[in-house]
Amino acid sequence: SLDPAKLADFEAIVSHMCVSLYKLGHDAIHRWDDKQLTVANVLWNANKNLSTDWTIPLGDFVQEVWHSDVKKTSTIRSAVCKFAKFMNERGVELKIKVHDREGVHRIDCKLS
Repeated sequence: SLDPAKLADFEAIVSHMCVSLYKLGHDAIHRWDDKQLTVANVLWNANKNLSTDWTIPLGDFVQEVWHSDVKKTSTIRSAVCKFAKFMNERGVELKIKVHDREGVHRIDCKLS
């Protein structure tokens, strides 16, 4: 067992490393696109069952990301495509399709 002073030093170092890594990742994503953290959070939170295929209603997604009821489909597609590209470049194969036509308003996500 470590002596209490050494253990406290170790915990402080690990804590500092975790905060530094979080800040590095947070800053990198925000430099890339400030909406991506919100897009990621909304998409992952919609996958409560941790499945490889999931759907989120388009209106719910727009409300969560932009805090409004209306957003251009091109803006939505751009945001989710940037996120999918970001994930794919890091080895996570994620496909996202935005459906916005009469009777079909949803986002389909698929991990492969």
